[in-house]
Amino acid sequence: MGFSQERIDTCIETCGCADPEAFLEIIPVTDHFLFDLKLMDPDSHRKYTGQSNGNILKNAALLVQNGADVLFRQPLIPGVNDSIANVEATAGFLISLGNNAARLQIMPYHRMGLSKYRALDVPYALGGLGAADDALVEAVQRAYAGHGINCTISR
Repeated sequence: MGFSQERIDTCIETCGCADPEAFLEIIPVTDHFLFDLKLMDPDSHRKYTGQSNGNILKNAALLVQNGADVLFRQPLIPGVNDSIANVEATAGFLISLGNNAARLQIMPYHRMGLSKYRALDVPYALGGLGAADDALVEAVQRAYAGHGINCTISR
């Protein structure tokens, strides 16, 4: 008896950096995708993540075009991806994918993972950043809503 016969939902959390064929293979057995969209500008994406976002954006479109249930999420990092330009570009991208993709969950940046980096003796590249405050998060949420995006906040 498989998962669907037992009514157990399956969910994959992804940054989208994978071979498109891998996504095509798992769509039929995956009920939900949590898909992170960090930055839309390719140069900024490379600067902060070390890689291009071209394949990531193609995979986002691939999932939506193949009928996958995708909740796009954005870790909101002050001074990194909270600009109006990034909000507008992200909203435009989601809208371009169709009505089923016009939803986004903001995940406000916090520093709770800092202790993990210390325990592993790994440098924490965002050490100088403060947490995203409520006023910023709510302003970004309103900006997305103004562009027609159903935007929620993960708290």
